[in-house]
Amino acid sequence: MAKPNILFLVFTFVIGNTFLIYPAFAVSSEGCNMFEITFDCDLSGWMKLILGDIAIAATLAIFLHYLVHRSNTKIEENSNAIKSNSVAIQKIITEQEGIRKRRKIYVIQSLKNHFSSLLLCVGIVNKFPDVSSNTLVERSKELESISQRIQNTLNLSIDVLDPMFVEQIEKFLTTVEQIAHNIQENKSWNYDSIKDNIAQMTKRLNKYSDTDDIIK
Repeated sequence: MAKPNILFLVFTFVIGNTFLIYPAFAVSSEGCNMFEITFDCDLSGWMKLILGDIAIAATLAIFLHYLVHRSNTKIEENSNAIKSNSVAIQKIITEQEGIRKRRKIYVIQSLKNHFSSLLLCVGIVNKFPDVSSNTLVERSKELESISQRIQNTLNLSIDVLDPMFVEQIEKFLTTVEQIAHNIQENKSWNYDSIKDNIAQMTKRLNKYSDTDDIIK
């Protein structure tokens, strides 16, 4: 069993020396050093190997540098795009919040003004009950007009007034319409109840007029 192993080692040495080791150390041209690089000398095996590795390494380095640069550029572009989108989104949110705050101020102030006009109108009717039927009709129409203006203002109150509060005001408007009908027909109605309702709702509006919270 030892002879075949020895023969294999000898064969491997001869083949390796002939095709790998000798060509690597051999000088391709006479009179030239193994590491000499001139036009008159062919490259030795080692120089071909070294220069080939250098060329391959340089090519790979350039290619990898290109990939890294391209990747970094892409990442930077995406990052800038994300930042730009974030700024745009934040700007839209800020603008929308500003619009909401201005609408809230308008809604609150308008409702307070309408309630004041409503209280003035029913106060005049309550103070001077003995008037002509034409005057009562005019007062009735005035109440209906104020009621409609309040309803129009409520239509702008989405996201600034609590829905329960809006529902309360709408129920109150139904009462106002009934009072307007009673005034026109010269029937009895409760002034103190109307006055108290208006005072409560105005107080509620004043409570939140200087806050950023939705009125609840």
